[in-house]
Amino acid sequence: MGGCSVAGALWPVQPASAASLGQVALAAGGNHSLVVTSDGTVWSWENNGHGQLGDGTTQRRETPGPAGTMSGFRQISAGDGHTLALTQGGAVVAWGWNAFGQLGNGGSADSSTPVAVQGLATDSTIQAVAAGAYHSLALTSDGRVFAWGANSYGQLGDGTTNSALSAVQVQGLTTASTVAVAVAAGGNHSLALTNDGRVFAWGKNSSGQLGDGSTTSSDFPVQVEGRRFSRCRGESLSPPICTGSIVPGR
Repeated sequence: MGGCSVAGALWPVQPASAASLGQVALAAGGNHSLVVTSDGTVWSWENNGHGQLGDGTTQRRETPGPAGTMSGFRQISAGDGHTLALTQGGAVVAWGWNAFGQLGNGGSADSSTPVAVQGLATDSTIQAVAAGAYHSLALTSDGRVFAWGANSYGQLGDGTTNSALSAVQVQGLTTASTVAVAVAAGGNHSLALTNDGRVFAWGKNSSGQLGDGSTTSSDFPVQVEGRRFSRCRGESLSPPICTGSIVPGR
């Protein structure tokens, strides 16, 4: 955590210079932290052994500094040792650790500067990204989900356990009436919320993280049991604007 000793802190601290950044988004990785500022630049700090700070070096820093010279970002997400960033125009770049292809640029070499993710849909824009420990997800404007990186447990959801160095489409989420509206990535599993309020999961399931009533991993999306959920925005509004419904599951 920036602004505290290596031993850590027992209460929240504000990173040095943070007050002047005008943060609009933030992300916490395995051992690094990032913010998107009001001018669309990314600032980062902490561990940098794989280049996950994006500043062209592998030097650790304990206070925020710019992650390269790119700007126009609106969302970031951080994995164990890599970072994803989404631009205002819907482009996705990544930097940091890449041993499993989690940067999605077609190779497996680390990068301390942003590289473009390959294999994403060209007929729609990217709406959101999510970084797992060693894999990555992207959600398109038409509700498809793409994934890349480590896949030992099927966390890419493409029906295989083969790692992918560029984006592949998650299977079984998009139908004529059902599309994904949100995604999230865990250590070795992935989640998607659909427009009808269902949640699907895939990947490692040794502790029941897929929520399907089993402990069997799945390389294909399975429905989380229990209930349906909604996605709300504008929680400060009265009432908030929601999609989906909250009803008992079957």
